[in-house]
Amino acid sequence: MGLSLMFGSLAIVFTFPMAVAFFVVAPSAKLVILMFGSAFVWLCSALVSSLVWLAIVPLKDQHWFALLFAIAFQELFRFGYWKLLKKAEVGLSTLADDGSGASSREKQALVAGVGFSLMSTIMQFNTVLTESSGPGSVPAIGCPEYSMFTISTIMAAAFAAMNIFWSVIMHSGAEDIHSRSKAMGFTKVGFVLITHYAASLLTLNNENPDSCAATLAPLYFIMLVTGAYSLFVSGLSLKPKST
Repeated sequence: MGLSLMFGSLAIVFTFPMAVAFFVVAPSAKLVILMFGSAFVWLCSALVSSLVWLAIVPLKDQHWFALLFAIAFQELFRFGYWKLLKKAEVGLSTLADDGSGASSREKQALVAGVGFSLMSTIMQFNTVLTESSGPGSVPAIGCPEYSMFTISTIMAAAFAAMNIFWSVIMHSGAEDIHSRSKAMGFTKVGFVLITHYAASLLTLNNENPDSCAATLAPLYFIMLVTGAYSLFVSGLSLKPKST
């Protein structure tokens, strides 16, 4: 992979999470701490998934099986991070006096998603770099007219955005289960699980010849639906508040 392709791939995959991190997280030291905390939690989920993958030897080579428990652990740890923030809510409210809004549950959910997104994207892009260590370009099986690096980058960019959306929805659902409507809360949590599994299992389809459109189109449709739903459940606005 050449330098132009590498930097182009970096721009595609990291633009959205880095933009959110720069404009939302970076102005507040407290939010930066929350972001790195969520990134560490994602690493813990990956560690547990790796241990399970190593332990179950007969199914190590089955990609679908690895996805099943890897996604389950990610969402379990995502919920666990909400639980941790919930226990620290009083302390966060006390410390959030710098105008950053760090005590806002919606802001915490967004920042937690940024940490998950960045760490997940780094690990996915590391796989791309590993495969690109040799000379030349490797064509994608599902899209032979494009390189594997380009297709992998486009798919990773979708998951980078969805990890932020999933955290917003998961935290909102957990809040509902804890304090308001359990039915609505379980609906939101179920939405996260279903869309995460659907999006991840779609990536396996890219191993089939000429499956480019059948993989990327549904994947980005899921991303758009998830993004719209995350805005709806959180009440977050894309427009800055007027003073």
